[in-house]
Amino acid sequence: DYFMLKKLSNSFAYNIKTENIYFTNVVAAYNDVREGSLYFMTNMPAWIKSGNNPTDVIEKIYKKGAKLIVIDKKEYLNKCSAPVLVVDDVLTFMKQASSFVRNIINPKRVLITGTVGKTGFKFQLNHLVCKQLKSHIRQDSGNMEVSICTSILSLRQTDEVEITEVAV
Repeated sequence: DYFMLKKLSNSFAYNIKTENIYFTNVVAAYNDVREGSLYFMTNMPAWIKSGNNPTDVIEKIYKKGAKLIVIDKKEYLNKCSAPVLVVDDVLTFMKQASSFVRNIINPKRVLITGTVGKTGFKFQLNHLVCKQLKSHIRQDSGNMEVSICTSILSLRQTDEVEITEVAV
């Protein structure tokens, strides 16, 4: 929730109308944003390089349904109405928040690595495990740092097993 993020980050929040903000999902890719998302802006340099105005990008993400957007430059907020949390470094904060969430929920961890077949095996293993335990997996083939963090940040209090694929 927002209160935990604000406390963990010790940073500045803007355009927050209430502190009772809860998220339906955690994302770092525009195409994954839906109503209730917590969005980590890890890719702003790419948006800027493509000729986009940072404030317009933030507003676009907000209008798509994000409840809170985590950024690392206050300069991006020029006339911005979206609720944002400004941290020193988005990726570093994302890792810290992931570690915090994982330690609180403390599920058993299964890491799947290899060069071929990780995603398929992850889904098959989850199919077996979920019949006996509450399990959590990322529903795609994301296996890099940012996607692993968004998966961890999406853990539920009731999850007993976290199944994660990791790139080699």
